[in-house]
Amino acid sequence: MALKEQLISKKIAKLAKEKGFGVSQPSRWIHKPYSESDPLFQPTQSLLQKWLRDKHNIHMRQIIFYDSKLKKVTFVCDVMHMNGDNHIYKSPREDSYEEALEIGLFNGLELI
Repeated sequence: MALKEQLISKKIAKLAKEKGFGVSQPSRWIHKPYSESDPLFQPTQSLLQKWLRDKHNIHMRQIIFYDSKLKKVTFVCDVMHMNGDNHIYKSPREDSYEEALEIGLFNGLELI
């Protein structure tokens, strides 16, 4: 299985653009647009997470839960805005790390 970075969804890409992401970033940091007619760029989850942390002091915290009865692992991504109220914004449990991070990225962008 080849390792591949997870790209953000179109919904998150639109919100990120509204919040100023990708406006001044060098093109080598941004992946190809969704289509020729849609100039909306699709970065990786890790790049958007770094931008939120470095530019807005918004941090993500991934937590893993294991249910021994169901033998199932779930993930949450909590968000903390260090310049704001320092409140932890909780996300629901998701079946994958990437799904949880996507929700965390959305919540982080909503804090801007």
